[in-house]
Amino acid sequence: MPTNVESPFFNSMTARFWTYTYHFKRPAGTSRGVMHEKPAFFLEVTVDGFRGQGECGLLPGLSVDDHPDYENQLQSLCDFFHASGDKVWREWASHGLPEDLWRDWLPWPSILFAWEQALRSWTHAAEGGDGKRLFDTPFTRGETGVPINGLLWMGDRCYLSEQSEVRIQEGFDCIKMKIGALALDQERAILTDLRHLRPDLQLRVDANGAFSADEALAVMENLHAFTLHSMEQPCPASDRAGLARVAEQGVIPTALDESLIGVTDPLERDALRVPWHRLVDHLRIGGLRRAFGYSAVGIELAAFGRLSRLGHRQFIHQQPSCPNGSQSRPVMDALDRLLFAPGCSAERQASVLAAAQDWLSGADELSLFTSGSTGRPKAWTVQRNHVLESIHATAVAFQLGPKTRSALAMDVAGTGGRLMLWRALELGMTPCSATRARPA
Repeated sequence: MPTNVESPFFNSMTARFWTYTYHFKRPAGTSRGVMHEKPAFFLEVTVDGFRGQGECGLLPGLSVDDHPDYENQLQSLCDFFHASGDKVWREWASHGLPEDLWRDWLPWPSILFAWEQALRSWTHAAEGGDGKRLFDTPFTRGETGVPINGLLWMGDRCYLSEQSEVRIQEGFDCIKMKIGALALDQERAILTDLRHLRPDLQLRVDANGAFSADEALAVMENLHAFTLHSMEQPCPASDRAGLARVAEQGVIPTALDESLIGVTDPLERDALRVPWHRLVDHLRIGGLRRAFGYSAVGIELAAFGRLSRLGHRQFIHQQPSCPNGSQSRPVMDALDRLLFAPGCSAERQASVLAAAQDWLSGADELSLFTSGSTGRPKAWTVQRNHVLESIHATAVAFQLGPKTRSALAMDVAGTGGRLMLWRALELGMTPCSATRARPA
């Protein structure tokens, strides 16, 4: 019987996982200690002869789902896949994971992210690809790069200088250096060397929670002359008050990393919001869906990485408020509560998210398109402040605001649907997208 024929007596689903240990070529030093190896777990699902893979990038001692029964959870997931069958897998691939199922697995974010990867990997393979392209972007097509930082691991001054020269030769314009393990004067000397090598380098430092709030503020003052882009995780993740104080008073912008581990509740997440940068790791906060929730207030978002031993990371640059001056909380909450009707296609969901990102970009000018009812759709440009005037006038006339649901049945490619979505995001409403869009 062909594997693409649905039958209650045939299940083409197979699922398995396996482990792999990465061994560092050279011990990697951080303020939390020295790493010699890192375990990894890989999830593989085969349906209709097509294979999807995902990586669980567990970080021992750091990941919220670092539990002794981790492998038992992976095995139970594989058993669940087989019990659910190939038809259910195809539904997940087309429409995404159901909300209740996704929330059930939030305590295991690295596994959940591997599951999302496997679905996208399988979809790419089923569409004729090699299963390694999770998103269709210029970066994944090999047409352009993604700006990221070159990392300097902790070590003595000679080792750090050697790494610096290599990173610059590799073409990095931004260097991030681990700090907090060496004496501050030694770390200053290394930053001085970097500035001499390339005066135009963007420099970032990562403390991995090494300092108290008072120490972090003093270190920032000491390093202020180097015009650093940011200091990542200056205080321990548990010191929320200290982080907020450093972010508000420090002369160098603060970036969060470890503080976001295990933060899955929108209210708890919002409590972290002060003027800082966020580095969102899918593996530790709940997969792609949760990362997109964080990116609601992002100005720049770039997901990158490849399957097979490279891992995935998402960098989000956050500002304290939207570029138009309005506070970002209503926008963030609305996008986090964006609802899609059962059966809503992946294409429809992607188009809605893309239209939302257009608004959240903060651009002063926004592109819209006519409906195409009298010919081919035509592009036209509108000023953001004019859209805001329209949004707030409508809100007053119809008494719209937070906790109001907004049905989104129109195609967001057209002006009508796009303005409906932007209004809901700006006012803190809950946009509810229909399964299919009617023409705008």
